[in-house]
Amino acid sequence: MTKSLIVFFLGLSSLFISFPRTESYIKIEPPVKVVAIKSKATLKHRTKEKYSPPTGTVLSIAEKVAKETHYPVDTISKIMWAESRYNAHAVHRNKNKTTDHGYFQINSSHIPLARSLYIDIFTEEGNTQFAIYLLQSKGLAPWRSSMSNWSM
Repeated sequence: MTKSLIVFFLGLSSLFISFPRTESYIKIEPPVKVVAIKSKATLKHRTKEKYSPPTGTVLSIAEKVAKETHYPVDTISKIMWAESRYNAHAVHRNKNKTTDHGYFQINSSHIPLARSLYIDIFTEEGNTQFAIYLLQSKGLAPWRSSMSNWSM
């Protein structure tokens, strides 16, 4: 039998939620307002982290993409930050069963097209090359779902 946990609160400075018979817990900090949490599932809560300008390899990639697409380096690096927090190995599983990969979170629905262009979106170079392709052919539209995080 799965036990459910339901929590109602407003305005607490900090809350830890632990789940029975597991060693996991979640720390929730304001301004999050949790109305209800049901089941033992993990609450996915991502606090809005402050943007951090890129350095090193990530900066070089952002500059390369900016040069080839004529978008500002700042815009490209903010997209990379919003999408992957500069993690070349970031993977996000979507509700529609597709996955997003790499610095630019290239969606797996693009794999057939990427392969036809001899681009491997799972490598840093390939992810970057396909992001350049998308920016040149579709502009910023492929990243519109994260626009509130990078159009600061």
